Amino acid sequence: MRNLLVFLIVMCGGLISAALAADDGPWPSSTLNYRRHYVVEADPKAPDQTAVVEFATGNVMDAKGSDVRVMAAGKALPSRVLCMGPGSICRLAFKAVPGVRDYFVL
Repeated sequence: MRNLLVFLIVMCGGLISAALAADDGPWPSSTLNYRRHYVVEADPKAPDQTAVVEFATGNVMDAKGSDVRVMAAGKALPSRVLCMGPGSICRLAFKAVPGVRDYFVL
């Protein structure tokens, strides 16, 4: 009975996370399996702004961050990995676009 309960919890959790991910915006490529969603409020009067985010990679990224992408409004944005580590942490800078709030780090 306990194994059945654990199985149901795991299955329901997977279905819920899949449903949440499906509503999280555009998906640029089927080969990009992981993403993080960030909301950035850029100042519309200052076109040259940089956003910096830090996140755990879960050890699924390249050790140098060469496979990271930033997408917004269906386009890839210029970005730079500022630091990888310690551990599985990535610090990333990217250009913020005035009028665009949703950014996806892939």
